[in-house]
Amino acid sequence: MIQEIRYAFRNLTKNRGFTFVAIITLALAIGASTALFSLIKDAYFEGLPYPHPRELLTLSAEFAKMGNAEMPISGPEFLAVREQSHSLASVTALVGTSFNLTGEGDAVRFRGLRATGSLFEMLRVQPFLGRVFTKEEQREGSDRVAVISYRLWQRALGGAPNVIGRQLQLNDVAYTVLGVMPPRFRYGDNDVWIPLSLDLARQDRTVRDIYCHARLAPGATVESVNAELTAIAHRLEQDFGGTIPEYAGW
Repeated sequence: MIQEIRYAFRNLTKNRGFTFVAIITLALAIGASTALFSLIKDAYFEGLPYPHPRELLTLSAEFAKMGNAEMPISGPEFLAVREQSHSLASVTALVGTSFNLTGEGDAVRFRGLRATGSLFEMLRVQPFLGRVFTKEEQREGSDRVAVISYRLWQRALGGAPNVIGRQLQLNDVAYTVLGVMPPRFRYGDNDVWIPLSLDLARQDRTVRDIYCHARLAPGATVESVNAELTAIAHRLEQDFGGTIPEYAGW
């Protein structure tokens, strides 16, 4: 291998004109690729239908000693992050689900999210029609409300003007439509958002099905968030590491 490298180097030094052209070509190609990547990245962020999209973060857990990374978190872990972090704003819990919409012609299946009331506060997007659900509507008994996408409104409901206040049968349960999001609004491939009414504090710590999204607080950085999360993880390790082994190195 070393001999081949030396041979190639000698040939390059003998053909300096070719070498110069090759180096310039590589430099231009790498520069163009870098510039294109930067343009695509900027266009992606600027194309997201939320104000200041670079402030939005996804939080996940890493179990270093178990070799698991980018894991969801449990309800109690979510509450610890929400209550103990000062670098995050509008900390939101999300649980993915799907809904069969019936009673509107043929049954149609839509993807959706159960979310805490801070979701739309975090995204800073106003509905096209009606309103979004609030934190108060997370309470059981007040949670049979839904926000739907513009796509669902048009596709399944024919753009009906009386959609606000209408009852939809989602998985055979009646939900009242509170709002319709704008045409360009997308958050994943979801069309229905309903309140997450679970008692997160009482959840089993080892059942991790909560996806946590948040926005950077004013003046905060990703570095300050990670420092806070490390401190929170250490506190949980000290408090529960003796009974929940997976917290070791969390």
